[in-house]
This record gives sequence, structure tokens and C-alpha cells, in this order.
Amino acid sequence: MSVEQKIIDNSNNTLKALAPKALKAFNAPDTGIKIVLDGAYFVIRDCADITVKYLPLYLYGTYSDPVKQLQGVFTKEEIASFVERAMNIQTPSIQTNQLCTLMLNDSRNQNGVIMKSQTPENSNEDDVYGEYGSDSVGDTNKELEFDLRHTSDIIHELSVAFSAK
Repeated sequence: MSVEQKIIDNSNNTLKALAPKALKAFNAPDTGIKIVLDGAYFVIRDCADITVKYLPLYLYGTYSDPVKQLQGVFTKEEIASFVERAMNIQTPSIQTNQLCTLMLNDSRNQNGVIMKSQTPENSNEDDVYGEYGSDSVGDTNKELEFDLRHTSDIIHELSVAFSAK
């Protein structure tokens, strides 16, 4: 089962019942109805497509404390698959990436992980723009707690935050 499906299944929101119906409407928009205008077929299909894609993100947002409420729900394999899909640059999935980003932010807020600043070490508070525009080049960024370019860091962080089995 996927992370998205478990978010849907564990939700108390009544809109979770849309998931199987939207999938059916996406696959066969004319099920149970007579389509009079050709455009209606595409409207139904596209509305169902958006529902299928964004329902998990919406339902995740309805949890009052998602990190706490979804503790132990996911397996490490499910999280790994989810993160790989979210970070896949070959076949990008905007909604999966958005959900992953939201879950990552929530896990950091829940666990008190603070992203280190990306401001220069020796910044002058009166001149926040420092040497912008000058010819000097230097590494002014501090290292982040987790390197978001590496899916293994994200998988580890989400696995720990959600107590993945």
C-alpha cells in the first residue's frame, strides 16, 4: 500500500470516500450517466484526475497533528517508495512532491529540527545584503541539517518522524 493510500484510509474526513469513486470516474467518465455534450466527458475525467492526484494532500492537511496521528502507520519501504516518486526528476509528480515537502516540514516542526540559516557567517545586521554585486566570491551558506538532494536523508528523516516499521 502507498503512503498516499494510508493517509486516505486513516483519515476521519468524509471526503476520503471520493478516492475510489474518482478513480472510477477518471477511468470511465461516462459510467452511470448519459453524456450529451462531448466536452462533459473531459470535464468529468479531468475533475476526477485532480481529485485522485490531490485528495491525499488535502486529507493530510485535515489532520490536526499529522505526525502524531500517523505514527507507526507507514513502513520504511512505503516511505522509500514515496520519496523516490516525489523526488524523481525523470517523471515528476508535483502533487507527490508537495505532499512529501509538507510531511518533511511537519516532521521538522514536530521534532524541533531547525534548518540552519543560509545567511553569511559574518553578516552585518545593518547591511543584510553584504557584498552583493561585488566581485568577491565565497561560500556564504551554512550546511543544512539534511541534504535535500539525497533521497536517503529524506527517507531517514520521515521514517524516524513517523516511526516507520
